[in-house]
Amino acid sequence: MPLTHSDDHSESHPFGFPQRFKIECVDSSGEAHIVADFSKEDYPIHGIEPQIFECSRPLFSTRVRITIYKFPKNPIWWETPYFTGLSELYVFSGPQNIALNAPVKTYEGNLVRFGYTYQPHCLVDGFSFFSPLDWDISSSYDGFLTGAKETTLLYDLGSEKTVDEFRIWPVAIGLQENFPLANGTSFPRRIIIERLEHPGSIEGSLIYDSQSKLPRPGNTPLMKALPTSTGRFYRLTVSDPLQDFRISNMQRQRTAIAEFQLLGMGQVHQPEALPRILSSTGEPHGSGTYELTEKLSDGRVPEGRILPLKQWLKDFATRAALERKTLQLQDKLSLSIARERAQLQFFGVTCLGAVALLVLLLWIVRLSAQQREFTMREQISADLHDEVGANLTSIAHTTQLLGETLTEPSKIQSDLLSRADNVARSTAKETRNFIQFLQTNKEGSTLEETIPVMAANILGHIHFDYKQSDLRRLDRAVPNQKWHLFLFIKEALHNAYKHAHAQRVSLSVSRVSHGQLLMNIQDDGIGFSASQTQPRTLSHRAKRLGGTFNVQSNPQQGTTVSLSIHSTPRDHHER
Repeated sequence: MPLTHSDDHSESHPFGFPQRFKIECVDSSGEAHIVADFSKEDYPIHGIEPQIFECSRPLFSTRVRITIYKFPKNPIWWETPYFTGLSELYVFSGPQNIALNAPVKTYEGNLVRFGYTYQPHCLVDGFSFFSPLDWDISSSYDGFLTGAKETTLLYDLGSEKTVDEFRIWPVAIGLQENFPLANGTSFPRRIIIERLEHPGSIEGSLIYDSQSKLPRPGNTPLMKALPTSTGRFYRLTVSDPLQDFRISNMQRQRTAIAEFQLLGMGQVHQPEALPRILSSTGEPHGSGTYELTEKLSDGRVPEGRILPLKQWLKDFATRAALERKTLQLQDKLSLSIARERAQLQFFGVTCLGAVALLVLLLWIVRLSAQQREFTMREQISADLHDEVGANLTSIAHTTQLLGETLTEPSKIQSDLLSRADNVARSTAKETRNFIQFLQTNKEGSTLEETIPVMAANILGHIHFDYKQSDLRRLDRAVPNQKWHLFLFIKEALHNAYKHAHAQRVSLSVSRVSHGQLLMNIQDDGIGFSASQTQPRTLSHRAKRLGGTFNVQSNPQQGTTVSLSIHSTPRDHHER
């Protein structure tokens, strides 16, 4: 067991455990068998738990030799720069600690001797900073309490048993459940153990007598090796309790014991019956003083259940190693979580950056495409205006001049000249309309913006009803479709103004099925009968659009022009 010390944060650390050492078991012939050899490398100590070194095979030995080659640095205020110390040395043969109270020989060169605590024999005195317990604190009164000056108790083991050790536990938390705590107070400073032939024996064989030389035990049990004896009945006498500084009246001093155990070969002998008080000297203090004798052999102390020493040492070391491993895993997990969080943040920022870059690239591509479209529109408009428009105007003007040069043209000549002039003028008009369409759409204008302006120019004071959402559907068409749709709507509005004499015209667009659009242009004009000629221009435009054209009209009941077209692949994809 390493020594411990507390730092400024009240955390315990190992103190003075040798860095390089060798442990050997020496038999009766003087031959040494190495148990652990850290003479050439530093021993890795991590905590204050027991450091366990197991023999690879059973060894018959008379002594254990520990040779220290390198001392650790001294972390406390003592003047010496290097220091080595141990709290307790256990050597087990089966469950028994055979090192208990064994003689200790040391090199006297720089040995520190200080009071009772730092002495060679303290290495095997059974005291350490920890108790072999399964901690479960119950009550500070969980033990034997008497106000007598001297008390004698009888232990009946039930049969003849070998006894070679005893352990007596103080009431560690103190007799009173108030501050300040007083661990070890009221512990007897004289203990006598005798073996009896029978329960009524007056004289017994003395096995142990402390002679009032016991130190204050603190909160750990007093462990003592006994001369080996075999018997059934044992007598325990306790007296001269350590004064409780919280009680000023010396007449009220009490003796308190939490547990008394007799052992043989490391095994605790449980008494067959409850310990029985044989005698007590002086008046007991308070009622119920002797009702707690059953607590002396119940295997418990105020702090919890007593464990076998060897099992406790192994469990202590295993638990400490598991706790360190758990902390390491928690640190690794925290580091891994932090690393993953950083990676996710980096990935998220990267993705956002990539999306932003993609959006920027798409915007640049679209802007470039719009620029190219704008340039192309400007080029086509200029070419149509400068070349085709001028040529058509020239043809019309030449035809007119040619008609004027003929003094008496024949009917056929007049018809041909008139037809040529009409065709030239009609073509020039359509060309101007197409140029106007290109110019009104050159900056991303849409049918949603163009149609209301066109309707106002054609219909004048006639009321025009439409829904922006309906016109938005038409803008999903490709430019070629949009041109023919524009001309179709323009022709229908022109017919409503010129022939129907309507007061109200409406336009609606709806999706009748997946990928199918239906456009209706309705007026409240004079209408016409079914026998009259259908508008051929509208029929021609409908064919160019690849749609179905229909006109419903009756005299004085208005006219409804319907156009059903398939949406383009682009339109279908966007929906």
